[in-house]
Amino acid sequence: MDEMQRNKIWAAAGYFPPIALTALIRKDELARFHGKQALATWVIIALAYVVSLIPSKIFAVIKWPVALTLYALAASFLLQGVISATKGKKAHLPLVGQYADALPRLNIIGHKRTR
Repeated sequence: MDEMQRNKIWAAAGYFPPIALTALIRKDELARFHGKQALATWVIIALAYVVSLIPSKIFAVIKWPVALTLYALAASFLLQGVISATKGKKAHLPLVGQYADALPRLNIIGHKRTR
């Protein structure tokens, strides 16, 4: 398996936790890009989960449509990201892509910082 194929696999696998954290610290730019996109998408999933935990009969009418919409968006983003990663492309995900780019690069396990 060549290096580019391996990088595509790491980038696509980065959308599944806890592999997403591993993708964030890889030297490969494609894997790090998709790791950041995945992390931003998992924040949406966490937000949907928090919304679904709101206790109240009054908010039930509002919270479930909001939570389910957030879950559907996140599932769509994850699917788009995996497809983009397997093609070796760096395509920003809608809504979260710009925020994912703002995430700093993690310097863990002796990786040298590059700009």
